[in-house]
Amino acid sequence: PLNAYDFQRPGARLEVRSNIARPHAAADYPLYDYPGEYVQSQDGEQYARTRIEALQARYERVRLRGRARGLGSGHLFKLSGYPREDQNREYLVVGAEYRVVQELYETGGGGVGAQFES
Repeated sequence: PLNAYDFQRPGARLEVRSNIARPHAAADYPLYDYPGEYVQSQDGEQYARTRIEALQARYERVRLRGRARGLGSGHLFKLSGYPREDQNREYLVVGAEYRVVQELYETGGGGVGAQFES
């Protein structure tokens, strides 16, 4: 449950609830967040849904490796063609590590040019 208080409407019922079924041991425990800092119930419903999604997202993190250019934190991408069909869906990138290598263009260099890792 999420609750808030509107001093201009002290009797207003602003409690809202949001549920997302998850298959983990703590899924049935309630989570309370007060104050909600909203004055309209529909705002509270959106806030509660976003808050519960953010809290439960830590149970669904995956680590991927690839060669996708232009993909970084905050981007959405859709995984497809993965052997486990339940994993083929949209993901939000919450962190990224980069390794960039610039090859030498000289003959006989035989080595690696400039490198960057983050």
